[in-house]
Amino acid sequence: MIPRIIIKLNKFTLRPFSWADTTSLANYANDSRVATFLRPSFPYPYTSKDAEEYIYFCLNAQDAFVLAIDINHEAVGSIGVQYIQFVGKSTWELGYWLGVPFWNQGIMSDAVKNFIHYLAFYLNTDEIIAKVYSLNIGSIKVLENNGFKKLNFNETTRIRTGQLVEEWVFMKNLERHIFR
Repeated sequence: MIPRIIIKLNKFTLRPFSWADTTSLANYANDSRVATFLRPSFPYPYTSKDAEEYIYFCLNAQDAFVLAIDINHEAVGSIGVQYIQFVGKSTWELGYWLGVPFWNQGIMSDAVKNFIHYLAFYLNTDEIIAKVYSLNIGSIKVLENNGFKKLNFNETTRIRTGQLVEEWVFMKNLERHIFR
């Protein structure tokens, strides 16, 4: 079990979602530039109802742990892991997104670094994976800056723009902490 926590950093806070986040979540998620590189299950346009359903999932999921990225008391993105099967093995998959006004400020790199560091205490795994589309240069840099290595496992998929792209898989070996 992963305890619900708050991680306060210089530029932002990672914290559990609350129902008060519905408006800001719908606002920042409802941008085609955000949706382009996210999985088809991420709705676009993104409505208040979508935000409510996502918050419900984040608060109640048994196989996932998701936090809001909070800047100035607004949920402007999210970061989380979900328990999955990957190549016949159980592991955790990292996912994240951030509202466009906060891109290229180092926020997501810091969020991934601190989130993964925290999770290393609680996840029952030695590794974590992340999937990213080959055209998502920003997300690739975030993963590489945080010690993720690209695996030789690619699938071709069609993104929202209609383009065929490769979906790359990155993996990071976690330092297991003795004390829990």
